Amino acid sequence: MAQTIRMNQPQEGRIPPLKILAAQIAKFLPSSWRFPICGVSASVCGGEATRPLLPTDFPSPDDHFLQPVVDFLDPGHLSPLALVQSHLVAVPRGIAWSRGAHLTADGRLIDPLSIGMNMSMDRWLVKRQRFFPKIRHVQGTVISLSTDGHNNYYHWMLDLLPKLFIALAAGLDQGTFYLGASTPFQKETLALLGIPSARVLDCNAIPFLQADELVVPFLGQRHPPNIFNAGKCRLLVDVFSFLIDGKSISRNLPTRFLVSRGKTRSRRIVNEAELLSRLAPLGFLPVYLEDLSLAEQITLFARAEAIIASTGAGLVNLVHARPGTPVAILMPEECPDLVCRDIAAFAGLRSEIFFAHRHPPETTDKIGCDITLREPLLTSLVHHFTA
Repeated sequence: MAQTIRMNQPQEGRIPPLKILAAQIAKFLPSSWRFPICGVSASVCGGEATRPLLPTDFPSPDDHFLQPVVDFLDPGHLSPLALVQSHLVAVPRGIAWSRGAHLTADGRLIDPLSIGMNMSMDRWLVKRQRFFPKIRHVQGTVISLSTDGHNNYYHWMLDLLPKLFIALAAGLDQGTFYLGASTPFQKETLALLGIPSARVLDCNAIPFLQADELVVPFLGQRHPPNIFNAGKCRLLVDVFSFLIDGKSISRNLPTRFLVSRGKTRSRRIVNEAELLSRLAPLGFLPVYLEDLSLAEQITLFARAEAIIASTGAGLVNLVHARPGTPVAILMPEECPDLVCRDIAAFAGLRSEIFFAHRHPPETTDKIGCDITLREPLLTSLVHHFTA
Protein backbone atom coordinates (compact mmCIF):
# COMPACT_ATOMS: atom_id res chain seq x y z
CA MET A 1 0.00 0.00 0.00
CA ALA A 2 1.33 3.42 -0.94
CA GLN A 3 2.09 5.71 1.95
CA THR A 4 -0.56 8.36 2.59
CA ILE A 5 0.43 11.63 4.23
CA ARG A 6 -2.18 13.07 6.57
CA MET A 7 -3.06 16.58 5.49
CA ASN A 8 -4.88 17.89 8.56
CA GLN A 9 -2.08 20.23 9.57
CA PRO A 10 -1.31 23.52 7.77
CA GLN A 11 1.63 23.44 5.42
CA GLU A 12 4.86 25.34 6.10
CA GLY A 13 3.24 28.70 5.66
CA ARG A 14 4.98 32.02 5.78
CA ILE A 15 7.48 32.74 8.53
CA PRO A 16 7.03 36.34 9.72
CA PRO A 17 9.88 38.64 8.62
CA LEU A 18 10.72 39.62 12.21
CA LYS A 19 11.18 35.95 13.10
CA ILE A 20 13.52 35.50 10.14
CA LEU A 21 15.42 38.63 11.19
CA ALA A 22 15.83 37.28 14.73
CA ALA A 23 17.23 34.03 13.34
CA GLN A 24 19.67 35.95 11.15
CA ILE A 25 20.80 38.07 14.09
CA ALA A 26 21.38 34.91 16.09
CA LYS A 27 23.99 33.76 13.56
CA PHE A 28 26.30 36.56 14.72
CA LEU A 29 26.16 35.35 18.33
CA PRO A 30 28.39 32.62 19.77
CA SER A 31 26.62 29.34 19.02
CA SER A 32 25.97 28.55 22.68
CA TRP A 33 24.08 31.86 23.07
CA ARG A 34 21.70 31.41 20.14
CA PHE A 35 19.08 29.33 21.90
CA PRO A 36 19.07 30.91 25.38
CA ILE A 37 18.94 34.44 23.90
CA CYS A 38 17.13 34.16 20.56
CA GLY A 39 15.27 30.87 21.02
CA VAL A 40 16.66 29.27 17.84
CA SER A 41 18.98 26.30 17.56
CA ALA A 42 22.74 26.75 17.62
CA SER A 43 23.05 24.18 14.85
CA VAL A 44 21.67 20.79 13.85
CA CYS A 45 23.36 17.61 14.97
CA GLY A 46 22.73 13.88 14.80
CA GLY A 47 22.68 10.94 17.13
CA GLU A 48 26.28 11.56 18.20
CA ALA A 49 24.90 14.02 20.75
CA THR A 50 23.14 11.18 22.60
CA ARG A 51 24.33 8.15 24.49
CA PRO A 52 22.82 4.66 24.55
CA LEU A 53 21.23 3.57 27.79
CA LEU A 54 22.98 0.89 29.83
CA PRO A 55 21.31 -2.38 30.83
CA THR A 56 21.31 -1.11 34.42
CA ASP A 57 19.07 1.77 33.31
CA PHE A 58 16.20 -0.67 32.77
CA PRO A 59 14.62 -2.11 35.96
CA SER A 60 12.68 -4.91 34.24
CA PRO A 61 10.70 -5.18 31.00
CA ASP A 62 6.90 -5.18 31.01
CA ASP A 63 5.73 -8.31 29.22
CA HIS A 64 2.33 -6.79 28.45
CA PHE A 65 3.98 -4.24 26.18
CA LEU A 66 7.17 -6.05 25.17
CA GLN A 67 5.81 -8.43 22.54
CA PRO A 68 3.47 -5.96 20.78
CA VAL A 69 6.30 -3.41 20.65
CA VAL A 70 8.78 -5.98 19.36
CA ASP A 71 6.36 -7.04 16.62
CA PHE A 72 5.97 -3.37 15.69
CA LEU A 73 9.69 -2.61 15.59
CA ASP A 74 10.62 -5.71 13.55
CA PRO A 75 13.15 -7.64 15.63
CA GLY A 76 15.72 -8.61 13.00
CA HIS A 77 18.82 -10.06 14.68
CA LEU A 78 18.32 -8.47 18.11
CA SER A 79 16.73 -10.09 21.13
CA PRO A 80 13.33 -8.62 22.11
CA LEU A 81 14.67 -6.62 25.06
CA ALA A 82 17.78 -5.44 23.19
CA LEU A 83 15.57 -4.26 20.32
CA VAL A 84 13.39 -2.17 22.61
CA GLN A 85 16.42 -0.77 24.44
CA SER A 86 17.98 0.24 21.12
CA HIS A 87 15.07 2.66 20.58
CA LEU A 88 15.86 4.70 23.70
CA VAL A 89 18.71 7.17 24.09
CA ALA A 90 19.84 9.61 26.77
CA VAL A 91 20.70 13.29 26.35
CA PRO A 92 22.78 14.68 29.25
CA ARG A 93 21.23 17.98 30.41
CA GLY A 94 19.02 17.81 27.34
CA ILE A 95 16.31 20.35 26.53
CA ALA A 96 12.85 19.37 25.28
CA TRP A 97 10.44 21.71 23.49
CA SER A 98 6.74 20.93 23.73
CA ARG A 99 6.32 21.11 19.97
CA GLY A 100 8.47 18.00 19.47
CA ALA A 101 12.10 19.16 19.49
CA HIS A 102 15.03 17.93 21.57
CA LEU A 103 18.22 19.92 21.98
CA THR A 104 21.59 19.49 23.61
CA ALA A 105 22.54 21.54 26.65
CA ASP A 106 24.25 24.09 24.38
CA GLY A 107 21.20 24.47 22.13
CA ARG A 108 22.00 22.17 19.19
CA LEU A 109 18.90 20.57 17.65
CA ILE A 110 19.12 16.76 17.68
CA ASP A 111 17.63 15.95 14.29
CA PRO A 112 16.73 12.22 14.74
CA LEU A 113 14.80 13.09 17.93
CA SER A 114 13.07 16.19 16.52
CA ILE A 115 10.76 15.15 13.71
CA GLY A 116 8.35 17.78 12.40
CA MET A 117 5.31 16.81 10.37
CA ASN A 118 5.05 19.57 7.78
CA MET A 119 8.19 21.54 8.44
CA SER A 120 11.58 20.80 9.93
CA MET A 121 11.90 21.48 13.65
CA ASP A 122 14.71 23.92 12.94
CA ARG A 123 12.27 26.02 10.91
CA TRP A 124 9.51 25.59 13.52
CA LEU A 125 11.88 27.04 16.11
CA VAL A 126 12.27 30.08 13.87
CA LYS A 127 8.55 30.39 13.19
CA ARG A 128 7.71 30.14 16.92
CA GLN A 129 10.81 32.10 17.89
CA ARG A 130 10.82 33.87 21.24
CA PHE A 131 13.64 35.76 22.92
CA PHE A 132 14.97 34.40 26.22
CA PRO A 133 12.80 31.26 26.30
CA LYS A 134 11.81 30.31 29.83
CA ILE A 135 13.19 26.85 30.57
CA ARG A 136 11.95 24.75 33.49
CA HIS A 137 14.92 22.94 35.09
CA VAL A 138 14.13 19.53 36.57
CA GLN A 139 16.45 17.40 38.65
CA GLY A 140 16.99 13.78 37.80
CA THR A 141 15.85 11.86 34.73
CA VAL A 142 12.81 12.74 32.63
CA ILE A 143 11.41 10.60 29.80
CA SER A 144 10.46 12.97 27.00
CA LEU A 145 7.58 12.05 24.70
CA SER A 146 7.42 15.50 23.15
CA THR A 147 5.78 15.05 19.73
CA ASP A 148 4.61 17.42 17.04
CA GLY A 149 0.80 17.56 17.03
CA HIS A 150 0.38 15.71 20.33
CA ASN A 151 -2.88 17.51 21.22
CA ASN A 152 -4.57 16.05 18.16
CA TYR A 153 -6.19 12.64 18.80
CA TYR A 154 -4.74 11.14 15.60
CA HIS A 155 -1.17 12.19 16.33
CA TRP A 156 -1.46 11.30 20.00
CA MET A 157 -2.53 7.78 19.07
CA LEU A 158 -0.27 7.07 16.11
CA ASP A 159 2.80 9.26 16.66
CA LEU A 160 3.17 9.67 20.44
CA LEU A 161 1.79 6.50 22.01
CA PRO A 162 4.08 4.08 20.13
CA LYS A 163 7.05 5.89 21.75
CA LEU A 164 5.40 5.71 25.17
CA PHE A 165 4.80 1.98 24.67
CA ILE A 166 8.52 1.56 23.93
CA ALA A 167 9.38 3.19 27.26
CA LEU A 168 6.86 1.02 29.12
CA ALA A 169 8.04 -2.15 27.39
CA ALA A 170 11.57 -1.35 28.57
CA GLY A 171 10.36 -1.18 32.17
CA LEU A 172 10.45 2.60 32.59
CA ASP A 173 6.88 2.79 33.89
CA GLN A 174 7.99 4.35 37.20
CA GLY A 175 9.73 7.26 35.51
CA THR A 176 8.69 10.90 35.15
CA PHE A 177 7.17 11.66 31.76
CA TYR A 178 7.14 14.91 29.77
CA LEU A 179 4.14 14.88 27.43
CA GLY A 180 0.73 16.44 26.85
CA ALA A 181 -1.69 15.80 29.71
CA SER A 182 -4.39 18.43 29.32
CA THR A 183 -7.10 16.98 27.10
CA PRO A 184 -9.58 14.34 28.31
CA PHE A 185 -8.20 11.68 25.95
CA GLN A 186 -4.64 12.34 27.15
CA LYS A 187 -5.64 12.07 30.81
CA GLU A 188 -7.73 8.94 30.20
CA THR A 189 -4.94 7.24 28.25
CA LEU A 190 -2.46 7.85 31.05
CA ALA A 191 -4.97 6.56 33.61
CA LEU A 192 -5.48 3.36 31.58
CA LEU A 193 -1.70 2.93 31.48
CA GLY A 194 -1.43 3.40 35.25
CA ILE A 195 0.68 6.58 35.02
CA PRO A 196 -0.41 8.96 37.81
CA SER A 197 -0.47 12.73 37.32
CA ALA A 198 2.24 13.06 39.98
CA ARG A 199 4.74 11.54 37.52
CA VAL A 200 3.68 13.66 34.55
CA LEU A 201 5.08 17.03 33.49
CA ASP A 202 2.49 18.52 31.12
CA CYS A 203 4.27 19.97 28.13
CA ASN A 204 1.23 22.15 27.42
CA ALA A 205 2.07 24.02 30.64
CA ILE A 206 5.87 23.74 30.32
CA PRO A 207 6.97 24.76 26.79
CA PHE A 208 10.69 24.19 27.49
CA LEU A 209 12.15 21.69 29.94
CA GLN A 210 15.72 20.79 30.82
CA ALA A 211 16.53 17.75 32.95
CA ASP A 212 19.76 16.39 34.37
CA GLU A 213 19.17 13.68 31.82
CA LEU A 214 16.52 13.31 29.15
CA VAL A 215 15.58 9.81 28.03
CA VAL A 216 13.97 9.92 24.59
CA PRO A 217 12.24 6.99 22.87
CA PHE A 218 12.31 7.18 19.07
CA LEU A 219 10.67 5.23 16.25
CA GLY A 220 13.37 5.46 13.59
CA GLN A 221 13.08 6.05 9.86
CA ARG A 222 10.74 3.09 9.28
CA HIS A 223 7.95 4.83 11.19
CA PRO A 224 7.87 8.56 10.27
CA PRO A 225 5.10 10.80 11.69
CA ASN A 226 2.08 12.01 9.75
CA ILE A 227 2.26 9.08 7.32
CA PHE A 228 -0.11 6.13 7.46
CA ASN A 229 1.58 3.12 8.98
CA ALA A 230 -0.14 -0.23 9.41
CA GLY A 231 2.37 -1.25 12.07
CA LYS A 232 1.28 1.62 14.32
CA CYS A 233 -2.36 0.63 13.83
CA ARG A 234 -1.63 -2.98 14.79
CA LEU A 235 0.27 -1.81 17.87
CA LEU A 236 -2.72 0.28 18.99
CA VAL A 237 -5.08 -2.66 18.58
CA ASP A 238 -2.77 -5.05 20.45
CA VAL A 239 -2.17 -2.71 23.39
CA PHE A 240 -5.68 -1.36 23.85
CA SER A 241 -7.17 -4.82 23.59
CA PHE A 242 -5.61 -5.72 26.94
CA LEU A 243 -5.89 -2.22 28.45
CA ILE A 244 -9.69 -2.16 28.22
CA ASP A 245 -10.25 -5.89 28.66
CA GLY A 246 -12.74 -6.34 31.47
CA LYS A 247 -13.57 -2.63 31.68
CA SER A 248 -17.28 -2.23 32.37
CA ILE A 249 -19.14 0.20 30.11
CA SER A 250 -22.32 1.45 31.74
CA ARG A 251 -23.42 3.70 28.87
CA ASN A 252 -25.82 2.17 26.34
CA LEU A 253 -23.88 2.48 23.07
CA PRO A 254 -25.57 2.13 19.67
CA THR A 255 -24.25 -0.43 17.19
CA ARG A 256 -25.33 1.53 14.09
CA PHE A 257 -24.36 5.16 14.36
CA LEU A 258 -23.46 8.46 12.71
CA VAL A 259 -20.48 10.21 14.25
CA SER A 260 -21.84 13.74 14.55
CA ARG A 261 -19.55 16.76 14.42
CA GLY A 262 -22.38 19.08 15.41
CA LYS A 263 -20.49 20.19 18.54
CA THR A 264 -17.28 20.99 16.65
CA ARG A 265 -16.28 23.89 14.42
CA SER A 266 -15.26 21.97 11.29
CA ARG A 267 -16.40 19.21 8.94
CA ARG A 268 -20.00 19.48 10.13
CA ILE A 269 -22.86 18.10 8.02
CA VAL A 270 -25.06 21.11 7.31
CA ASN A 271 -28.16 18.99 6.66
CA GLU A 272 -27.42 16.36 9.31
CA ALA A 273 -31.07 16.25 10.42
CA GLU A 274 -32.14 15.29 6.89
CA LEU A 275 -29.49 12.58 6.77
CA LEU A 276 -30.58 11.13 10.12
CA SER A 277 -34.20 11.04 9.00
CA ARG A 278 -33.16 8.98 5.98
CA LEU A 279 -31.10 6.65 8.18
CA ALA A 280 -33.63 6.24 11.01
CA PRO A 281 -35.39 3.24 9.37
CA LEU A 282 -32.00 1.50 9.32
CA GLY A 283 -31.50 1.99 13.06
CA PHE A 284 -28.82 4.69 12.96
CA LEU A 285 -28.37 7.05 15.91
CA PRO A 286 -26.06 10.06 16.31
CA VAL A 287 -23.07 9.85 18.66
CA TYR A 288 -20.69 12.58 19.83
CA LEU A 289 -17.21 11.20 20.43
CA GLU A 290 -16.30 14.17 22.63
CA ASP A 291 -19.00 13.02 25.08
CA LEU A 292 -17.53 9.52 25.40
CA SER A 293 -14.60 8.33 27.46
CA LEU A 294 -11.66 6.75 25.67
CA ALA A 295 -12.76 3.25 26.71
CA GLU A 296 -16.29 4.00 25.50
CA GLN A 297 -15.03 5.21 22.13
CA ILE A 298 -12.97 2.07 21.59
CA THR A 299 -15.87 -0.14 22.70
CA LEU A 300 -18.29 1.77 20.45
CA PHE A 301 -16.21 1.03 17.35
CA ALA A 302 -15.37 -2.52 18.40
CA ARG A 303 -19.08 -3.41 18.69
CA ALA A 304 -20.22 -1.44 15.63
CA GLU A 305 -22.43 -3.00 12.99
CA ALA A 306 -22.43 0.07 10.71
CA ILE A 307 -20.65 3.46 10.83
CA ILE A 308 -21.04 6.82 9.08
CA ALA A 309 -18.58 9.62 9.83
CA SER A 310 -16.94 12.69 8.39
CA THR A 311 -13.19 12.42 8.05
CA GLY A 312 -11.36 13.48 11.20
CA ALA A 313 -8.93 12.46 13.91
CA GLY A 314 -11.56 10.37 15.73
CA LEU A 315 -11.62 7.87 12.89
CA VAL A 316 -8.38 6.42 14.21
CA ASN A 317 -10.86 4.37 16.22
CA LEU A 318 -11.71 2.47 13.04
CA VAL A 319 -8.71 0.26 13.81
CA HIS A 320 -10.84 -1.38 16.53
CA ALA A 321 -13.82 -2.20 14.27
CA ARG A 322 -14.52 -5.76 13.21
CA PRO A 323 -13.51 -6.82 9.67
CA GLY A 324 -16.36 -6.53 7.19
CA THR A 325 -18.17 -3.74 9.07
CA PRO A 326 -19.80 -1.36 6.53
CA VAL A 327 -18.43 2.17 6.85
CA ALA A 328 -19.24 5.38 4.96
CA ILE A 329 -16.61 8.12 5.20
CA LEU A 330 -17.81 11.61 4.27
CA MET A 331 -15.32 14.08 2.81
CA PRO A 332 -15.42 17.51 1.17
CA GLU A 333 -14.98 17.49 -2.59
CA GLU A 334 -11.32 17.23 -3.63
CA CYS A 335 -10.22 16.56 -0.03
CA PRO A 336 -6.61 15.28 -0.16
CA ASP A 337 -6.68 13.73 3.34
CA LEU A 338 -7.28 10.05 2.51
CA VAL A 339 -5.67 8.46 5.54
CA CYS A 340 -9.08 7.26 6.81
CA ARG A 341 -9.31 5.12 3.68
CA ASP A 342 -6.04 3.42 4.62
CA ILE A 343 -7.11 2.90 8.24
CA ALA A 344 -10.35 1.29 7.05
CA ALA A 345 -8.39 -0.94 4.65
CA PHE A 346 -6.05 -1.99 7.48
CA ALA A 347 -9.06 -3.03 9.58
CA GLY A 348 -10.61 -4.94 6.67
CA LEU A 349 -13.78 -2.84 6.67
CA ARG A 350 -16.31 -2.59 3.84
CA SER A 351 -15.72 1.11 3.44
CA GLU A 352 -16.53 3.69 0.83
CA ILE A 353 -15.69 7.39 0.58
CA PHE A 354 -18.51 9.78 -0.29
CA PHE A 355 -17.40 13.21 -1.50
CA ALA A 356 -19.90 15.92 -0.53
CA HIS A 357 -20.36 19.55 -1.58
CA ARG A 358 -18.23 22.02 0.36
CA HIS A 359 -20.03 24.60 2.48
CA PRO A 360 -20.11 27.46 1.95
CA PRO A 361 -19.76 26.81 -1.81
CA GLU A 362 -17.16 29.57 -2.26
CA THR A 363 -14.76 28.18 0.34
CA THR A 364 -11.30 27.17 -0.80
CA ASP A 365 -10.80 24.94 2.25
CA LYS A 366 -10.80 21.34 1.04
CA ILE A 367 -10.08 19.73 4.41
CA GLY A 368 -11.78 21.43 7.34
CA CYS A 369 -14.88 22.93 5.72
CA ASP A 370 -18.47 21.90 6.45
CA ILE A 371 -20.29 19.74 3.91
CA THR A 372 -23.78 19.47 2.41
CA LEU A 373 -25.21 16.11 1.33
CA ARG A 374 -27.42 16.31 -1.74
CA GLU A 375 -29.10 13.84 -4.02
CA PRO A 376 -28.02 11.42 -5.36
CA LEU A 377 -25.42 11.15 -2.56
CA LEU A 378 -28.09 10.65 0.13
CA THR A 379 -29.60 7.76 -1.81
CA SER A 380 -26.14 6.25 -2.40
CA LEU A 381 -25.42 6.40 1.32
CA VAL A 382 -28.58 4.50 2.20
CA HIS A 383 -27.85 1.98 -0.53
CA HIS A 384 -24.36 1.35 0.90
CA PHE A 385 -25.98 -0.07 4.04
CA THR A 386 -28.82 -1.96 2.38
CA ALA A 387 -27.03 -3.58 -0.54
